[in-house]
Amino acid sequence: TRSFATILSCCEPESTVDVHVVLDVLKMYPLPSLSMTSSQSTMEASEDEDSWISKNPSYKGLQLWMQRLEKKSPTKDWGSTVASTVATAFVDGLLSSASSSELVAEKDGSCSQSELNTGRSIVMMCALLQETSSPSQQLWPAINKGLSLSPAVVLDNWTQSDRVGRALLLLETGCKLQLVSGNGNGDLVVDKSTNQMMPPPSSIEQLLSYASNFLLLRIKGLLSTEDESNKWEGSRSGAAKRVTS
Repeated sequence: TRSFATILSCCEPESTVDVHVVLDVLKMYPLPSLSMTSSQSTMEASEDEDSWISKNPSYKGLQLWMQRLEKKSPTKDWGSTVASTVATAFVDGLLSSASSSELVAEKDGSCSQSELNTGRSIVMMCALLQETSSPSQQLWPAINKGLSLSPAVVLDNWTQSDRVGRALLLLETGCKLQLVSGNGNGDLVVDKSTNQMMPPPSSIEQLLSYASNFLLLRIKGLLSTEDESNKWEGSRSGAAKRVTS
């Protein structure tokens, strides 16, 4: 994959490449494993957020390829337009190509394996385009759209769990790559005296509250399902003992 990224970085596209092709290429590359230590300040993390690209030949080659695609496009601001549009389309389920078994599994808000791969490739695309557009600005509208659908109480006929799940995937992956900030959804303020981030704006707190509520409801649902299963298994074993005795 490293050699392939190097080849792509040297290619001059004759026309704009279909975004599905771009995502399929990015799916071939795993996400980097990043972590911010407790001693590392918020400002230091922000300054180093793209170091994983410059330090890895594969990611750097992909970034050069994306830059060539952007220059070749007749559309102004191709990168920012495509990234935000694709992210929103993903949350809406327009990029899903899950099998029937995966569709059954994701009814509870879980993402299928194909959606996991697609969502992560979208976030990587936003990261590779960060020299010309802000990844946070490209991701927040889609995240906002999905998480705002999270209800206070999940009813049996609620059908939006898949959208919330996909928005959570973008939020999770964006945070792992240290791309998601207040940029695009309110400004995160850093205290210059302590070099630490101040509390986030109310808009971001509200979205995170939606995400937390949805996850708690999912956990409660899984626990209640497990309890019912255990009760059913217990009644079966008890009946079996009575029959054998």
